[in-house]
This record gives sequence, C-alpha cells and structure tokens, in this order.
Amino acid sequence: MIEHELQGLGIWSIEASYSDDFTTTARADFEVKEYVLPSFYILVEPEANYVSYGNFNRFNFKVLARYVHGAPVAEGEVFLRYGYVSGTNPPVIIPSSITRERLSSAGELDVTVNMEMVLSKHDGPKDLNSLVGTYLYIAVLLQEDTGGITQEAEFAAVKFVKSPYRLSLLSTPPFIKPGLPYTIQVLVKDHCDKPVNRVQVRLVERRLFRTGTESEVLPCPDSVDSQSDGLAVFICNTPREGVRAVLKFETADPALPAASQAVLTLEPSAYHSPNQRYLYIDTPLPGHSLQVGLFSNIKVYSAAPSYVPIRALSYMVLSKGKVVDFGSQKFVSSGDHSQTLTFKVTTSMAPSIRLLVYYILFGEAMSELVADSIWLDVRAKCVNGLQTDLSFRSRVYKPKENLRLDIRTNQDGLVALSAVDSAVFTLRPNYRDPVSTVLRHLEQSDQGCGRGGGRDSADVFRLAGLTFITNANAQPSTSSAACTAAVRPKRTVTPEEQTKKAESYGPLKSCCELGMRYIPKSVSCHQFSLQLFKKPSYCRQVFRVCCEFIQQNLDGNLVLGRSALGVDFDVAPSLVRSYFPESWMWEVQPVRSGQMSAIRPLPDSLTTWNIRAVGMFSSGVCVAEPVQVSVGLQLSIDVPLPYEVVRGEQLELRGSVYNQQPDRISYCVTLTAGPALCLQQSQPAAGGSGLHSTACNWSPLSAGGVGIVSFTLLGLQPGEHTLTFTLKTRQGGRDIVEKKLRVVVRTRRTESKL
Repeated sequence: MIEHELQGLGIWSIEASYSDDFTTTARADFEVKEYVLPSFYILVEPEANYVSYGNFNRFNFKVLARYVHGAPVAEGEVFLRYGYVSGTNPPVIIPSSITRERLSSAGELDVTVNMEMVLSKHDGPKDLNSLVGTYLYIAVLLQEDTGGITQEAEFAAVKFVKSPYRLSLLSTPPFIKPGLPYTIQVLVKDHCDKPVNRVQVRLVERRLFRTGTESEVLPCPDSVDSQSDGLAVFICNTPREGVRAVLKFETADPALPAASQAVLTLEPSAYHSPNQRYLYIDTPLPGHSLQVGLFSNIKVYSAAPSYVPIRALSYMVLSKGKVVDFGSQKFVSSGDHSQTLTFKVTTSMAPSIRLLVYYILFGEAMSELVADSIWLDVRAKCVNGLQTDLSFRSRVYKPKENLRLDIRTNQDGLVALSAVDSAVFTLRPNYRDPVSTVLRHLEQSDQGCGRGGGRDSADVFRLAGLTFITNANAQPSTSSAACTAAVRPKRTVTPEEQTKKAESYGPLKSCCELGMRYIPKSVSCHQFSLQLFKKPSYCRQVFRVCCEFIQQNLDGNLVLGRSALGVDFDVAPSLVRSYFPESWMWEVQPVRSGQMSAIRPLPDSLTTWNIRAVGMFSSGVCVAEPVQVSVGLQLSIDVPLPYEVVRGEQLELRGSVYNQQPDRISYCVTLTAGPALCLQQSQPAAGGSGLHSTACNWSPLSAGGVGIVSFTLLGLQPGEHTLTFTLKTRQGGRDIVEKKLRVVVRTRRTESKL
C-alpha cells in the first residue's frame, strides 16, 4: 500500500509497472474535487429506459428516498420538473411542468407523466419525432416533511426513441449441421445495451436451401419470449442436404407500429464435410452455466452414415488460453444419436471454457476429422480454487461500537480491508463490480474467437485457438481475419472501436486515449478540457471529441448530479461525535489458511458502511462478497455544512432532529462556536473561554418524527472552526456533534499544469 499527499484539484493518474524494461503496466485515473456527501439519496426508477410511441402519453416512474443509514425519508415533499437534454448541451427545462407531490411513509412515490401534455405548454418540440435521440430530463427537489434538510437530484437516462429494441446474435455460429439441431440465441437489448425481458421475438422468415432445389420452410418455433438475460433461444431442426438458410427475426411489441420493430437477419451456411459427417454440442439453456466442483452434463449429437461407426469421442477443455483438461469417451450409439459428455469442472476452468469435441474416422476413401466446439460460462467467484469470505454479526450498530469481522481463507497470504460510506456510491452511480472486473480481465487470455463452431473441422480448431495437424482431411487454417464475434454481451463502444478512434489522430493518439479513459460526470467534456488544458491546443480539441465519443455511448443509469447542503450523515450517543470519514480501515493483514478476526471501532457516522476484503495469494487474487454494516441511533441530529464559506458571508444552517424512539419527546438544540464566528442570537458561554452559544428553546417531537433546527452565523476569520451542536431532551436523551466549518478569503484561484 502506497500513500501520497495530493495537492490541487483535477484529474490525477497512477501508473504502475514491474520495471522500466517490462511492458506490463496498469493505470488508473481519479478525480479530486470539492463536494459533500448527501444526508439521504434520491433514486428515480423508470418503468423503462426509453420513451416511445407506446408510453409517450403515459410514462411511469418511481421516486425513492432513503437516508444513508437505510431509513426511508417519510412523507417528504417532492417538487418535479421535466425537460429534455441532448449530448453535452445543458438541459432544456420546461418551467410550466413543475408539479408538487408527497412521498409515502415508506419514502416512495409513483408518478405518471403525459409527455404530450408537458410539451403542449412549451414553445419547442411537440411530439416524439421531434425528440428522437434526446433524453428525458427529470429534476427532483426533496424536502423533509418537518425537518430542515433539502436535496436535489437530476436524472437523464431515459431516451426518446422510435424503436426501443436492438437485436443481435450471441453464442450462435454462422454454420448449420445438416441433420442436427441448430441453436440460435437472439439477444434483445435496449438503447443502453442492457438486456430486455419479456419481449416477444418472431421468426418472420425461415427459408432453407438444398442443392439444386427451391427453398423450403425450415422447422423452427414461430416465436420466443426473451428471458431475464435478454436471450430468446430458437432451436431449429436442419434437414439433410441443407446447404444454407435465411432467417429473419423481428420483435413483436403490440405497443409499437411495424416501422418501430427491431429486425435481424441471419444467413448461415452448412458446415463442410466430404463424407456428410457432423457433430453438434448442445448449448446449455441460459442461466445453466457450469459450476466449479460439479460434473458437466453436456449432450453431443452426431449425424453420419452408419456403415463406418464412431468408436470414441475425444474432447479438450481450454480456459484462459490453456488446455486444462482432455480425454476420450467410448461412443455408445443411441436412438437420438446423442452422447452425454461428463467431466469434472475444476477451479482452473473459471471464468469460462471452450469445449472442443472431435473424432477421426478411417476406412473410407478419405480419412476425416469431424469436430465442433462451444464456449461455456463457469460460475466461480475466484480462480484457482482461492477462497476469501467476509462475515459479521448482522444487526444495527452504534457509533464507536466495536465491530468484529471474521475473515476466512483457504491459503496463506494477505487480505486488504476497506470500508466506504454508502453515500459515496450515490456520487458514483456507475460503479463496477470488482469481482466481475477481475474475472473478465483473466478471460482476455483466451486465444479463441466467438462461441464455437466453424465452416469445417480446421476452422473449428482455429476459432477455438488451436491448430490440429493430421493426415485426415484437415489442414491447418491460415486465416488471419480479425475476431469480431460476440462471446459476452458488450457495451456499445468496444475496445477495438476505441483503439481505432485513438489511432485516427496519429501523433495526438495519447490525447484521445486520455479523453476516452476518464468520463467526467459533474462537468461536460468541453468544460473539463478547458480545466485540463489551460491554453488552446489541438490536444485539447482531440481530448474533447474523444471524451464526447465515449460519453454519448455510455449505458444507462446516469445521474447528472446532486446539489444541496449535503454532508456526512452523522449522529451519536451521549459521547461527542466528531469523526465522519468517507472511508476508513485501509489496511493489509497477513492471514493463514483458516479463519481470523479483526475488531475495529466504528466511526461516528450514522450510515451504512460497505466493507470489502480482497485476498492476495501467490496463485492469484480473490475478492470477497462485500458486507453492509448499518450504524444508527434512536435519537440524533444532523446539520449539513457546505464545503466552504467565504469570510463575511452570512450563512444559514438548517438541520433535522430524528426521534426513532417509541415515545414523544421535548427537545432543544444549541450551537456553540468560537470568536472567529459571529453567531446570531448567542450569548457568551460559561467559563470565559470566548465561546458563544445559542439559547435552548424547547419544542415537542412525536414518536418517529423529524424536527427542524436552524442557525445563522457569519465567518470572521479564515480557517477551520469548530461548531458544536448539542441535542438535549427533557427525558434525558442527548446527542453531541462536532463539525468543522471552513472559512476562506474570496480570491481568484488559478491553476497551471506543466
């Protein structure tokens, strides 16, 4: 672990390599900026991430609000505004669209908006066709019912489109095997490249061509509904002597006109075999991936003349570019010409394998190699059998209370621990799961292409990443065509497209790569380029263009920003609460195989901590599933502070008192500050220390209620000054919170970069 003090705002990069002589490097970019954490988060959950003909006049979405410690923001008052936004342009807000609503006791609100009615009061676009390509803009202003905290969220992830769907193929080789089934996996995605569930896909054209004859109908299902992973699986029975087929798929959404349905055409050709011998590996159903520690149960079908029987099937299992298992099984003839292939799924096969099955027949005019292959997903959290588990006693903890974490591993090594305030994730909504990131990185060692199959036996081996040399019909393939087949669903912009985009700028390639690597969420690409490059240059222009190239193709749940007097959400027992870190417990512990415990005192924040453990071993890395630790109090106070205030500027602080007790209380809150701050309606505190304190004004508060408090002050001297908020109740309850207010002198700040 390396620590380094950062000086100045902006984008920082960390690059690591083994040495200057090695080409293996890793790089990470991060932003340093001024912000405060929200006291509660606001989520907008749309029924769909598009607006089209079917829902233009009735678009439904839900607003949810939760405090960062998990409790709902009950009965909060909500103000909604609508508009539209395109690219990096500022949103166009329709002033007359503002509506006023109220959250339920569960902190939720169901909203239905008629876009035609909203646009009728606006001078701009009036219908869907005028808005195609733009995004629906929703601004949510939420104020506590009886408290003093107000926050705002902006949402712009719903796109106006004519057709909400796109069809593509996944795990479908463009080759049919005459006399054997042909499995076609049609992937239904939305405009954000996310899979769409319960969409009917129809097969509107299915022609099969035989040698020298007219086309005929290929036996296939008429329609299939997409599953949760967006896949609609068609299984067609290919007759013998078929040489090619034409298949046309189309979505069948009754809410869309015919011109808005998505269309996909597939034209597979027949696998070439001189003796009409074929193999087919049956594709497991979606969601039925292989699991480490269990045995495979994969069916292999054959179609061949019977005068030269198949004696045995050989197989090879490849993972991460290596052969990890191989063997041979005696072929047992059955009525459906199938054979079940069984092998144990080991840890070396994670996260995916290529299964290649083949046999060689002799005794005919020409010996023949017959082969087929398939790509299969393997379920495993870690590679090479590594294990790292993190657990704790699940309950609501109090600030400063000791938390015991139990860590279990199956090898000696190191475990890195970290705890992050869940409020941070509301500022980074497009968070990526580190487990998937590590496994996908390991998968890049795969030497194959696509999800299996080939035009002939040599092509099957080539696409699996192998070369097979034999005196049979197979000759080593010399194809050098680039691999473009989809194995897993990809985002809109592929790494190949990014590389092509960067290389198009020649000597300014690095400027483009920098623009595509970091995607700012709080400012536009243009604004950020002005910050990064102080002087006009070609590099600044290329940076902006490439940044916008990526940003315009990002997937979905994009929250444009949050504004409010947000701050660390805090609260504590009778003890003074003053430690509110955004993250803590950054430490590395040596571990031995088995279980160990780590006991750490919790900070003072009232929040939900996201705690992670990463095991580092000689044979690899293993990321444990994170645990969520909630910290709360039955009686607490929260007064958000701004990031900083200017000297001489009057500031009103508004906060809330939370009574989660079953009984009604009578409370008061006082604020104590030093002589560097002018505190309105205050008196000198006892003891002559120069401190001033406001008076204690008692107010009633019902059980489960939220009360409001407010204070007015003025910064007199620059620096960080302590504010002490003291909550008292006549019933004896107390909460004391200390925070630092930063007062600065108004100056013009300039930054320069070398």
